[in-house]
Order: sequence, then structure tokens, then C-alpha cells
Amino acid sequence: MNISEFLVRAKKATYAGGGDDAGVSLLDGARELSYVEKEMSYRDRYYGWDPFAGEEVVTKEGKVIWLMNYYGCCLPDGVTPSQVYGFLGKALAQITEEAPYRGPEEYEVDGLMYTCCVSGGPDSFRGAEKILYRGKDVYWLVFHGGEVKEKPVK
Repeated sequence: MNISEFLVRAKKATYAGGGDDAGVSLLDGARELSYVEKEMSYRDRYYGWDPFAGEEVVTKEGKVIWLMNYYGCCLPDGVTPSQVYGFLGKALAQITEEAPYRGPEEYEVDGLMYTCCVSGGPDSFRGAEKILYRGKDVYWLVFHGGEVKEKPVK
């Protein structure tokens, strides 16, 4: 199965599909959202709410093959974190196989604009996203990650 294809389905089945409240609370304070399909699994574990940090991990047959770390927060400028995160979920639902990291390059609804800039490909990437409200920054996030390989056995 193609990693990009799997990531799109997994993300739409979790946070990007409105699944934030469906996650599990862990003992260390994290929230975890997960998705499993055949031999592959996806886990999005994050800490905090504003600011917040997290990690997405994909395993195949129990071995980590891909991951992404992220950190972001809202800025105090006219929009509540609840409004920002509600809009963010809609933007992230626009994910594509061509860019299976966060959301599209641009997405705009009702004065809120999401932008995402990524360099690299699914095997090694870094990027940043932000949300603007009427032209002012109200949210930012940075992310990086890629393919993970096990150390060769000698």
C-alpha cells in the first residue's frame, strides 16, 4: 500500500475528519487518535491545546516506517482558539496524496485563510502552516518528518 494513500485515509478518519474528541486520553496527559488498515497503523499523539505539540507515526507490520513531529499555537488577535481549531480541521480535511502532510497550499472560508508551505517529499520533508483572519496571523505550526528505516543487521 502506498504511504501517501494510507496517510490521507488515516488523517481523514481521525483529526481531519472531526475526530479530535474521539481520541483517547493517556496517563501522561496526551491525547491519541489512531487508525488501522490491514497491516498498517497510524497514531497521532499530541500534548497540550494552545500551544500544542505532537507526533504522527505510521507502522507496517509493527515496525515504524514514517513519522512527523509538529508544534503550533494560536496568536491573540481577534479569533478564539476554538474558532481557529474548528477551521483548521476543515482545512486539514482537504489533504491530498500529493501532499499528505497537513492541508492544502491555500484554503479560505469566511475571512479565515489557511496556508501551508512544504519542502521535500513524503520520504523527507519540513514545512509550516498558518491561519490568517482578515489578513492577520492568528495561528502557526511547524512540522517535519519522513521515512524511517531500521538499522541494517550485520
